[in-house]
Amino acid sequence: MPPFGEGVTRVEYLTRLTECVSLAAAGKRGALSEDRFLTANYRPEFYGTLESQLSNLSPLVRREAVELLTALGERAAMDAVRRMRVEDTEFVSLACLGYLSSMEQADTAVPDLIDILRHSRGSEFAVAARRLGSIARPEDIPAIRKEYGRVDGEMREQIASALSRIVTRHPSLEPKRRYIMSVPVFPDEAAFTAFADRAIDYLGVRYHESIEPRRRVTERTYNNVASSIRTMQVRLYNERENLRYYSREASDRFSYLEDLVVWAAEDLAGKEVVMDERKVGRLAGIDGL
Repeated sequence: MPPFGEGVTRVEYLTRLTECVSLAAAGKRGALSEDRFLTANYRPEFYGTLESQLSNLSPLVRREAVELLTALGERAAMDAVRRMRVEDTEFVSLACLGYLSSMEQADTAVPDLIDILRHSRGSEFAVAARRLGSIARPEDIPAIRKEYGRVDGEMREQIASALSRIVTRHPSLEPKRRYIMSVPVFPDEAAFTAFADRAIDYLGVRYHESIEPRRRVTERTYNNVASSIRTMQVRLYNERENLRYYSREASDRFSYLEDLVVWAAEDLAGKEVVMDERKVGRLAGIDGL
């Protein structure tokens, strides 16, 4: 059997799953749902290896697969299990009912778990954060992020781990990972205005004069500018919710900067990136001349 641990590959997971499927088909109760390896090493990207078992020819395997997904709290199977609840055999349908009830209970638990983050510390806080990582939905992220910005140290790390797991469980969120994982910025109009003024100067003046006219940019320049643009994108993401507390002038500055960021990002993406001269020299063996 492959070892326990985060390094388990999809092939290793599939190998163990196949072994357990054979046991389930032979009538062993709990062959999938109670297997410690399958539960301890599961990652959302492994769902495809489990999904095929929902249409296994053996109803014993289908039941076990649903029960394993219930134990994992894997929501990706929701639509398939709803269909099975109506169309499959009675004892598979009962397993589907258990899955759906578990998901409903998880949805009900989320507000209570967020409340624990707000008012508790220590082990209770850690357990709530870990549980949220397993069951929270994308729509729960704003409330979790609010607590993420309120705490620091180990507690912030625990919520960060939960947010990361939520993103991993919902692949459609992956492009937004760096925004979701960024620390929220609480309303401070003076601080935002100072940031926006610097950013507008950087893009509207210096970038416009020094970078936009060029067809080519060095790798170093490209990376520096791209990093600055990413920083601005994250700050704007975090400030958007704060606009309700800001003046009209600050909101207008937000919109202007947002347009500048889009323009600069598109312009930079169209540049030809060339190697820095110093790097060329090192590759040619003449560094230091």
